[in-house]
Amino acid sequence: MHHPNKTAFFLLAVVATVVMPTLATAGEKPLFDFDRLDLKTQVRLDDTSARIVTHEGAKALEITFGQKRKWPGLAILAPGGAMDLSAFSRVELTVFNPGSEKISVSCRVDNAGADGRKNCNTAAGIIKPGETKTITVRFGYSWGQKGADLDLTKVTQILIFGDRAQADRSIIVTSVKATGKAAAVPAATKAPDPLEFSAGFAKFDASFRLGQSGGGTGRLIDLDGGKALEISYEPAKWPGVIILPPMGTVWNFSKFSQLDFDIENPGKTAVHVGFRVDNKPDGKSCSVSSERLKPGQRKTVSVRFGYSWGRVGYPLDASRITQLLIYTSNPKEAGRFIIRSITPSGKAPAIPKTPKPKKLPATFSFEDEEGIVLTGGEITRAVGEVIEGKASLLGDSRGKRITHFEFVATDAGTLVPGYNYRITFKYRVLRASPGAVFYIFLRSKSQGWGRWDRGWTDYADLSEQVGKTKTASIDVGLDILPDYRIHFGIKGDTRVVKGDARVVVDEMTVTQGKPYKLETRESKLVKAIPPEAKVVLSLDFEQDAAGTVEMQRAKVVGAPRRLQGSKSLLLDSTSTGKQWNTFLSTLDKTLFKPGHRYYVTFRYKQLAPFAEGGYGNVYLRPNGEREKDIGWKKFRMMPGYVGWFYQSIDVREDRPYQLFLGIHRGGKVAIDELTIRELPIPPRKIDDRKPLVRTKDNLVFADEFDGKTINEKVWTRLGDYPRKGAWWIKSQAYLNGKGHLVLKFDKEANGRYVSGGLSSEGKYTFKYGYVEVRMKNPTQPGHWPGAWLFTQSVNKVGNDGRDGTEVDIVEAPWRKIDKISHGLHWDGYGPDHQVRSHTPIIKGINEGWHTYGVDWSEDGYIFFVDGKETWRTDAGGSSRVPLHLLLTDEMTPGGGWAGSPENSTWPDYTYFDYIRVWQAKAPGK
Repeated sequence: MHHPNKTAFFLLAVVATVVMPTLATAGEKPLFDFDRLDLKTQVRLDDTSARIVTHEGAKALEITFGQKRKWPGLAILAPGGAMDLSAFSRVELTVFNPGSEKISVSCRVDNAGADGRKNCNTAAGIIKPGETKTITVRFGYSWGQKGADLDLTKVTQILIFGDRAQADRSIIVTSVKATGKAAAVPAATKAPDPLEFSAGFAKFDASFRLGQSGGGTGRLIDLDGGKALEISYEPAKWPGVIILPPMGTVWNFSKFSQLDFDIENPGKTAVHVGFRVDNKPDGKSCSVSSERLKPGQRKTVSVRFGYSWGRVGYPLDASRITQLLIYTSNPKEAGRFIIRSITPSGKAPAIPKTPKPKKLPATFSFEDEEGIVLTGGEITRAVGEVIEGKASLLGDSRGKRITHFEFVATDAGTLVPGYNYRITFKYRVLRASPGAVFYIFLRSKSQGWGRWDRGWTDYADLSEQVGKTKTASIDVGLDILPDYRIHFGIKGDTRVVKGDARVVVDEMTVTQGKPYKLETRESKLVKAIPPEAKVVLSLDFEQDAAGTVEMQRAKVVGAPRRLQGSKSLLLDSTSTGKQWNTFLSTLDKTLFKPGHRYYVTFRYKQLAPFAEGGYGNVYLRPNGEREKDIGWKKFRMMPGYVGWFYQSIDVREDRPYQLFLGIHRGGKVAIDELTIRELPIPPRKIDDRKPLVRTKDNLVFADEFDGKTINEKVWTRLGDYPRKGAWWIKSQAYLNGKGHLVLKFDKEANGRYVSGGLSSEGKYTFKYGYVEVRMKNPTQPGHWPGAWLFTQSVNKVGNDGRDGTEVDIVEAPWRKIDKISHGLHWDGYGPDHQVRSHTPIIKGINEGWHTYGVDWSEDGYIFFVDGKETWRTDAGGSSRVPLHLLLTDEMTPGGGWAGSPENSTWPDYTYFDYIRVWQAKAPGK
């Protein structure tokens, strides 16, 4: 389990389907005669069945989609292997829906080698019960956008497919024909004057094209003497519309800085609307904004070019806008809203000059934007806000709906690596809600979020500082990276408190101090290895290591890629295309003896950036049993940095372990001085620890879930926002009046999976103690409930789990196997993420009620099921900071370890009878 996602809405912006308007025909050619179609030789089935039927007096093809595949369908093969459609501009598929539910149908025209993206063109449509619809695949386009240019003389097949559902569904294809006069793809012409938008939609028919997205439709209506765009939607994932420029053109808004959408909600329920301005229809090359409108409310919502949800985003090219997407977020019922006008506004920003780093000492007065990048903030000159001079830097997180609102960054290059720095500044809090925190830190632009952040400092209790001007400073040392920037931000837990604040900053001065050399925690640990530890394996790769280790795609290299000496080991997975790449494993299966601790160390240099999600990994595995891996650890550095890898692994079981060294995804690393040292396992404090004796006197917290309503002084219901493959919805967590908390997992009519959960974050935390829950598992596969402990500082990297650990008391994803999981997570959830887990097999665990507990102390953790110990560990060093409680149910995207939810019966329920916390009494109390 990972930390709940509180910034749910900005994860949207994925176009589901687009249906382009039907074009005028100029001759046509039926491609298949259903009276003569040979289903055995001309049709290939994939989780479908097909037969020839009579529909309205003519032969037609009936297709029944199955439930096993994500995209069940069939391919109708071209006679003779290929068809020549070069005389036409499109293929039209006419489909009738004889069922009682709407169905999504897609049509694809293929060349050889088509894979869904390359060598094919695709379109889709949603067909209502009893409706006949024509789906048009325009050559050279997919989903209404410019796609692959097909060789129309060699069309190999027509693919017809649906999407996976819980019941078989049928369609009747009445015709497949090529039509439309062939024409060369038009060259780009001058775009229409963008100011046509300002006239509302009076020129819409002549100047724009309209497409559907998801379950949305758009139409022009008369309103207040003019034209407006009415967008209607049905329950679906992201229903809405797409507005496209005339064929072969783009919009040029380079004279402006944003688009203003005048929107009105005439309905009786609130609606959350998103607005996206695209360079490419990929959900990434765009600028985005969103707004929630109450019933009857009218607003102007602006999409600022180069920004998404108020933060600096994709650097949008305003001269080449290919489409506008307007959509709503997973509505539960049908509705509509109105766009009165779309107007470009704002003066286009001047093209920035290449910034010159300020010389140190450097003072930022914020009288202008020299030396800084506004990432959501602004320069204020308002009387009463300015601290010094005529202007100050302003950050205002009100309404931003994001946990960390960062409003400025200095230009990269001001801070030279290899020195200590002092940063002083003045700040004044103008407004703050309870729980809001103002912060400053340094981050490498090239490395991004995470491990290489430096000097993070929080300034809390802002509501008590309103109106006061304060001077603050931080001291930080930098090594290696030349692109650190200073960031200011405001944070708050949007599920518990708003986290809103309005803060001004001025007179920031940066001074350089004494030289600084980073000594990593790993290098300190290597130095601290007991000298009596025996070396059992040492490889410097200067000699042949045959018989000691097995090389799998790894190779020994010399200059310039070697690390030290004349040779090093090279691990290069940049071109393998594989997720998991093993490069080296030890051969001696008796090397790792039970009752011993092994210190695995090596020096390494990252030669190239890892692919997204990539990292190096080291672990012990017995006889290919992946579930029995121990000592798993990830590693990565920035390119060019030479560092130490250190891992201590305690071998307690008598198994034939082997050491494996690999890379997840793409990466290139040089390895040297691989050494394994052995020492009898030193006694652990956790081994001798006796669990806390629980009594009525040391019971400090208990919720028996009696009554009819959840205690909101302790709990926050999670939702409403996406969580992994489903949504957390507040209404899915409730008390049943029988002394139980119920988490209801369900599938809504629109196909969305929903579940519930409780969190005590911001309301109840504790440090050390015995936690126990009594829980009854659900019955269906596809989701997993759990009870866990958490803190935001789990995301801090570099101190193991001492500064915060996710403690999974129980996770119950399995239904057909009698086992559960205990787990520990620390060092964030990115490339530095560390995890240790244990999966005890317990007969009958999915039947009836069971208790799950953990004894958490400064010595480590001891886990229990039904009062019996199942695992004890000090992995991560044990959290030294308070944690809060979570009771949740969620779904693994794509099925995962909880299995697929597709063939399960809903709703399904998880029950909690109680959760209790005991703590040892302090002496004298």
